[in-house]
Amino acid sequence: MIEDKIEVTLLERLPPKLHRIQGELPAWIQKTGNQDAAVLVQRMQEQMKAKNFEEVETIADSILKLMAEKP
Repeated sequence: MIEDKIEVTLLERLPPKLHRIQGELPAWIQKTGNQDAAVLVQRMQEQMKAKNFEEVETIADSILKLMAEKP
Protein backbone atom coordinates (compact mmCIF):
# COMPACT_ATOMS: atom_id res chain seq x y z
CA MET A 1 0.00 0.00 0.00
CA ILE A 2 2.81 2.43 0.84
CA GLU A 3 4.57 1.59 -2.45
CA ASP A 4 1.45 2.62 -4.38
CA LYS A 5 1.54 6.03 -2.71
CA ILE A 6 5.21 6.48 -3.68
CA GLU A 7 4.41 5.48 -7.28
CA VAL A 8 1.61 8.05 -7.50
CA THR A 9 3.89 10.72 -6.08
CA LEU A 10 6.58 9.87 -8.61
CA LEU A 11 4.04 9.98 -11.43
CA GLU A 12 2.92 13.39 -10.19
CA ARG A 13 6.47 14.78 -9.95
CA LEU A 14 7.91 13.44 -13.17
CA PRO A 15 5.73 14.97 -15.94
CA PRO A 16 6.43 18.64 -15.03
CA LYS A 17 10.16 17.89 -15.02
CA LEU A 18 9.99 16.21 -18.41
CA HIS A 19 7.90 19.04 -19.88
CA ARG A 20 10.40 21.62 -18.63
CA ILE A 21 13.32 19.67 -20.10
CA GLN A 22 11.52 19.27 -23.45
CA GLY A 23 10.66 22.96 -23.54
CA GLU A 24 13.94 24.50 -22.37
CA LEU A 25 16.74 22.04 -23.11
CA PRO A 26 17.15 22.52 -26.88
CA ALA A 27 17.64 26.29 -26.51
CA TRP A 28 19.92 25.74 -23.49
CA ILE A 29 22.15 23.35 -25.47
CA GLN A 30 22.23 25.76 -28.42
CA LYS A 31 23.10 28.67 -26.11
CA THR A 32 25.75 26.90 -24.02
CA GLY A 33 27.07 24.34 -26.50
CA ASN A 34 27.00 21.85 -23.61
CA GLN A 35 26.44 18.34 -24.96
CA ASP A 36 26.48 16.60 -21.55
CA ALA A 37 22.72 17.03 -21.26
CA ALA A 38 22.16 15.35 -24.63
CA VAL A 39 23.94 12.25 -23.33
CA LEU A 40 21.76 12.33 -20.21
CA VAL A 41 18.61 12.65 -22.32
CA GLN A 42 19.61 9.54 -24.25
CA ARG A 43 20.10 7.63 -20.98
CA MET A 44 16.78 8.96 -19.71
CA GLN A 45 14.99 7.76 -22.86
CA GLU A 46 16.50 4.29 -22.44
CA GLN A 47 15.27 4.15 -18.83
CA MET A 48 11.85 5.36 -19.95
CA LYS A 49 11.59 2.46 -22.42
CA ALA A 50 12.58 0.11 -19.59
CA LYS A 51 9.86 1.71 -17.43
CA ASN A 52 12.46 2.46 -14.76
CA PHE A 53 10.79 5.69 -13.70
CA GLU A 54 12.81 6.19 -10.51
CA GLU A 55 15.97 6.33 -12.64
CA VAL A 56 14.20 8.58 -15.17
CA GLU A 57 13.50 11.04 -12.37
CA THR A 58 17.10 10.87 -11.12
CA ILE A 59 18.41 11.63 -14.61
CA ALA A 60 15.81 14.39 -15.11
CA ASP A 61 16.96 15.99 -11.86
CA SER A 62 20.57 15.84 -13.11
CA ILE A 63 19.59 17.54 -16.36
CA LEU A 64 17.66 20.27 -14.55
CA LYS A 65 20.59 20.85 -12.20
CA LEU A 66 22.95 21.11 -15.17
CA MET A 67 20.60 23.60 -16.83
CA ALA A 68 20.51 25.69 -13.65
CA GLU A 69 24.30 26.04 -13.51
CA LYS A 70 25.95 29.04 -15.08
CA PRO A 71 27.58 28.15 -18.41
